[in-house]
Amino acid sequence: MAKQCKHPECIMSIYSHGYCKWHQNRRTDEKWLKTKSRTKGFTSIVTQKKNKPSGERELFIEIWNASDKRSWLTGKDLSSFEYYNFGELTKHPLWINLFHHVLQKKQYKKFILYKNNIILLSPQEHLDIHSMGIDQLKRKYGNDDIERYLEFIELLKEEYNNEH
Repeated sequence: MAKQCKHPECIMSIYSHGYCKWHQNRRTDEKWLKTKSRTKGFTSIVTQKKNKPSGERELFIEIWNASDKRSWLTGKDLSSFEYYNFGELTKHPLWINLFHHVLQKKQYKKFILYKNNIILLSPQEHLDIHSMGIDQLKRKYGNDDIERYLEFIELLKEEYNNEH
């Protein structure tokens, strides 16, 4: 009789190190952890680094509290992304997605924490801005709103270049 997987609810035969093929991710041996830490996107409790606070969240809270809680692009009400849960003010899991850096963080590092570079968008608008082409955006949101957005990008780029 073949040995059984260590996972409590599994009846499959062992593949390696006491686990079946489906439960290899439960392994804790050093060889497995080293292999997985080299795999893109993997972080384990053992290999995980603590991120230094960037200050973005605090800035987002400041922008949120000072805003009218409406999308910069469409004027859509975003206040439902903050609600009371048992008397405690709670942020929706997608709340962080409301904040869009107009000039990308990778290319414009000095504007990461610049308030004027961050606008409020609905999560869908934010996704669309990052994934659609200009023509698609114009069809979905209207020529005027997207032209206003493109002009804003150029204005911020000019401001960024003048600062250097």
